[in-house]
Order: sequence, then C-alpha cells, then structure tokens
Amino acid sequence: MGLGVLGAAQAGAQAAPDWSFEISPYLWMAGLDGTIQPVAGGPTFSSSLSFGDILDNLDAGFFISGSAQRGRLVILGDLYYISASDTVRVPPVAPPVDRVRGKAEVLQGTFAAGWRAVDRATHSLDLLAGMRAGETEIEAEARAGGTGIRQVRDDITYAAPILGLRGRVALSDRISLTGYGDLGGGTSHVDSTWQLSATLDYHLSDRAALSVGYRHEKLDIDNGSARSNTDTSGFLIGTRLRF
Repeated sequence: MGLGVLGAAQAGAQAAPDWSFEISPYLWMAGLDGTIQPVAGGPTFSSSLSFGDILDNLDAGFFISGSAQRGRLVILGDLYYISASDTVRVPPVAPPVDRVRGKAEVLQGTFAAGWRAVDRATHSLDLLAGMRAGETEIEAEARAGGTGIRQVRDDITYAAPILGLRGRVALSDRISLTGYGDLGGGTSHVDSTWQLSATLDYHLSDRAALSVGYRHEKLDIDNGSARSNTDTSGFLIGTRLRF
C-alpha cells in the first residue's frame, strides 16, 4: 500500500476526540511479471518488465495515499494511475504492416476501514476490511508507416473484498517500522489478490516524515472477457504530511 497508508502516525494510548489526517504522495519503483490475455480465446502475452523498462515508456503516472483516524477508528485509501506505450517494428510477414503500437493504462484503488485493536505509545495494530478495485485498458494498433490500419482494444475491470492488517513499531524517537498486508478475491472478477509491504519511516517532526520501503502486489483477474495474472513489486519512496 502507499506510504500514507503504511505510515499513519501513532495516535497514542488515549483516543483523540478529533479527526486526524495524512496525505502521502509517493513513487513506487515497481517492475511487473505476469501474463495477460486481453480477449477471451485470444493469444496470451507474457511480460517481464523492470522499473527501468516501464520508466522508458511511461506517458503519465501518479501515486497517492491517505488515512484518517478518530480514536480507534481508522480509514485508509491508496490510488495510483499509470499510462505507458511503446511502438515496435515487426518483420515484414504481413505487409503492409511494419510496426505495432501498444498502450496500457492502469487505474487502481484500495480502500479500507477498521479498528485499532492495539494502541500503545511504542506500537499499534489495526484490523481492516475493505475493497480493491480497478481498470486496465489495453490497446494494440497495427501500423503501416505512420498510419494505423487495425486496432484492438479491451478493458479489464475488477473489484474484490479484502481483509488486512497494519502494524507499527517505534524503533526510536524519530524512526519507526510499519508493515501492511491484505488478502482478498473469490469474486466473479478476481480469483485472488494479496499485498505485502513494509516501510522505514524517519519523522522530521510531528507533522512530516520521509519513508522508504518495499511493496509486492499479486492480482489474478478473470472477468469473463479477459484474464490477467500479474506480480508487481518494487521499492517505495515518499513523504507523509499530517494535519
């Protein structure tokens, strides 16, 4: 999950009477491994992309997370968007096609609410339930020179309930370690999904922190018209602002 979700500031042993909020822009330096079948009955494409590969073909992207807390009630969310495209030349086996342009857009959100079951000055544990939902749009276009002559496009949409845990341990006055994990699926769209992440947080003040960590996400989708089974993982870096 995003850094704001992972690194929510410790509320202390006593419940706060007012809401507190965090917002966290971050960068997920992720690579991707998996298979995608964009059309039922069509070909299956295997992919293994490093973060450098994705960065080379990135058109746009943003990553943001946030959380809210009042007493032992916690609410969190994470949202990211990635758009990437590439054009490759193909052998002249199907004239006049000489290149293929591919584009993928991914929008995904994870949202959950729960209860702070353990609330101590040096550690905490949250029990969470929520949902992961998103859409992946895949487009492939055969080109002759600079002119598109055939286009295939499909949208993979999905949603699944999740159960999760988030824990935090203070290592010193300024450094803390936070872990997050969730598991879900079992719907008509998502066979299974899970996520694990951890961050090391350096608190600049009561209202700001810098975080670095690692995140792995598994997503197995079968919505009837398309199928995707992917592992996305990489390092996280970002900042958290509390108000």
